[in-house]
Amino acid sequence: MLKRWTYTIITRNANSVMEQIHNDGDNRGRMPLFLPFELSNKWLSEDLSEDDYKTILAFEMPSEELDYWPAYTIRSPKGRPDDKIKTEPWEWEKLPALGEMNPD
Repeated sequence: MLKRWTYTIITRNANSVMEQIHNDGDNRGRMPLFLPFELSNKWLSEDLSEDDYKTILAFEMPSEELDYWPAYTIRSPKGRPDDKIKTEPWEWEKLPALGEMNPD
């Protein structure tokens, strides 16, 4: 049997933190469906009922369980000027506090 390795990114309405971070563009107010380990294993089960699917797809990662910080860039191959890895926190000049100056 041929195995295929695939993945899917499912999005949902953003929680209170992500709606402030992902606040512009076509997918404004969306976030990935983050699942705890137990639910991610359940999602891969072959015998999910419709209610199980609905429960998993309705799961909202609580805002207080997310770690977040400004990043330099993750969208381009360009390195950081300080040669640190891209996902380390970056200090942006004049960056407003989270939730301030959100676009309407």
